[in-house]
Amino acid sequence: MSKERLRKNKIALGDFQTPTWFAHEVCGFLGQDIRPRSVLEPTCGLGNFLIAALDTFETIESGIGVEIKPDYVQAVQERLANHVNGNKIEVYHTNFLTTDWSLLWNQVPEPLLIIGNPPWVTNAQLGKLASQNLPPKSNFKEQPGLVALMGSSNFDISEWMLL
Repeated sequence: MSKERLRKNKIALGDFQTPTWFAHEVCGFLGQDIRPRSVLEPTCGLGNFLIAALDTFETIESGIGVEIKPDYVQAVQERLANHVNGNKIEVYHTNFLTTDWSLLWNQVPEPLLIIGNPPWVTNAQLGKLASQNLPPKSNFKEQPGLVALMGSSNFDISEWMLL
C-alpha cells in the first residue's frame, strides 16, 4: 500500500494514538477518586489506556478492548500477553459503529471505567476520503432545514460515539 493511501486510511480512522505516558497520567488522576472493577476501551488502538488502567487500578478484575485495525489488535494482544495482569483483558477485532455494546458491557462487573481517546475525524473528511467508516446518518438532533444540511451536520465520529 502506498504511503499516501496509508496516510488517508489513518485519517479516515481518526488514528492518533495517545502517548503511553499521557494514558498513565490520566489513569493516575482518575485513580485518586475511583476504583473500577472493569475497564472498557472502545477504540483501543495499541492499548495504551488498557495497559495504563491495569498498571493503575489494582481493583480491575476484567476488561475489554475494541479495535477495528487487525494489526493493532495483534499488537495490543502481544502487549497484554507480556503484562502481569494482561490475561484480565479481552480484545475484540470489530468496528465500534456496528458493535452490540449491550453484549459487551454485560460481560464485565461494575463499576465499569470507560476510557480512551475516540477517533477524531469529521463527517466531511470521511466523505472526501470516500471512507466507508461512517456512522448512520439521521437528523436525531431535529435541526431545522438548512442547519441540518449544512455545518451542524458536519459532526466528528467521536461526537457520534458519545451521543
